[in-house]
Amino acid sequence: MSPRQGYDHVQQGRLHWLVYGGAAVCLWAGIVILDGAAPGERTAGFWLYFVLAGLLGVLGMSFQYMRVRDRGEVMEINFGPLPLLRRQVRYDEIVSVKRGRTAWIDGWGIHLVPGRGWTWNVWGRDCAELQVNGSRLRVGTNDPDGLVAMIEERLADRADGPGSPGQVVAVSSK
Repeated sequence: MSPRQGYDHVQQGRLHWLVYGGAAVCLWAGIVILDGAAPGERTAGFWLYFVLAGLLGVLGMSFQYMRVRDRGEVMEINFGPLPLLRRQVRYDEIVSVKRGRTAWIDGWGIHLVPGRGWTWNVWGRDCAELQVNGSRLRVGTNDPDGLVAMIEERLADRADGPGSPGQVVAVSSK
C-alpha cells in the first residue's frame, strides 16, 4: 500500500492468550471457592478472584493487537479491540524517523524506560524509532519498512509544502 493511499497496519499480539489464561484460572479459583462456601456465604477470596479475572480479561482485550494509521495530520497508534489505549503523534512534531530494534528491556506494551524513551509495542522487536520534540518514541511493528517509508513521506510532504525553501508561493494582491 502506498503511503499516499493512507497507511493502516494492524499487528496481532500473542501475549493476550497468556493473560486470558490467567483470567480463566482466576475464574476457576473463584468458582472453587464459591463451591466450597456454605450456602449464602461468599468469602473475600471469591470476590477477589472474580474481580481479578475481569481485570485480566479487560487487559487481554486491550492488548490483543496494535494498529498504526495515517490520519492526515497525525499518526494514530491504538491497541485493541477494546480501545482504551491510544496515542496521536502530529507529523509536524516529528523531527526524524529511522528503522530500529527494541532491546529486551523495552519489552511489550506501553512504557517509559529512562534514557531510552517511550515504547508502544505489542509483539516482536522491530520498530520505527521517532524523535518527537526532544523525546524518543519507539513504535513496534512487523512492517518497519512500510511504517518508516510512510512517515518519511509525510516529513518530505511537510518540507515541500508552501513556504518551504525552494517553493514558490503565489501571493495575490487586491
